Amino acid sequence: MAAVIEHPGCLADGASIDPQQLLEVNDRPLALLPSAAPSLLAKPRAQLPPAVYVSADGVARVFVLGALLAGDYARIGREFAAARDSDQVREIHLMIDSPGGAYMGALELSAFIAEGAGAKPVFALIGGMGCSAAYAIASAADRVLLTPSASVGSIGVIMVHFDFSDMLSAAGVAVTHVFSGSHKADGSPYMPLADDVRERWQGEVDAAQERFASFVSHRRNLTTDAVLAQEAAVFEGPTAIAAGLADGLFSPFNSERNNHA
Repeated sequence: MAAVIEHPGCLADGASIDPQQLLEVNDRPLALLPSAAPSLLAKPRAQLPPAVYVSADGVARVFVLGALLAGDYARIGREFAAARDSDQVREIHLMIDSPGGAYMGALELSAFIAEGAGAKPVFALIGGMGCSAAYAIASAADRVLLTPSASVGSIGVIMVHFDFSDMLSAAGVAVTHVFSGSHKADGSPYMPLADDVRERWQGEVDAAQERFASFVSHRRNLTTDAVLAQEAAVFEGPTAIAAGLADGLFSPFNSERNNHA
């Protein structure tokens, strides 16, 4: 998750996923039976759907794609709420292929989805990346499923500061800051980052990661310490299941049962 912004096909056209179609291995679901595996499509040709896609059998699909900003969170929330409140929808699929995005708004949306997951079954289907802010959203679902090559995790927060002062100075450009309030120019890209500002920002980033990890640990039945111990690592396919970040694998292409890529 990015305090500024962090650093993609998408799952669609899926049949309903019955929890009974999840294969259980050591009391943890490992894979989907072929009848439950949805098709894997490229990203929509034009723009994101203006409304929720609902299949004939009552499965609504809400898309979480690309780098996420506040406007994306607002759209996802609206579409999720529409699916949750519709009598035509019996189940909601979050179709995720995103590396993450802005921190502000991500946990609020995730909490909103988690609350709605009590009304109808919610599945997160990850067909490429479900990292950082996108994983926060995925963890709000009742079940997290991913393709064998998909990546999840990156449960951390990053804030970036650019310092162009030396480059501008070498070009003979001097930047003068005129401001009121001692912290007004904190983080200006035209001066080095002051030590006290860096220290304060580090504290804010650490606190944000703690909130992120706490949410994930609650949703995934892990401890916050266990989530923090991952050090914002990214996990692929089966390793994501072993890390407790996903419940099952599915292949949209093979007709036979497929536990590994």
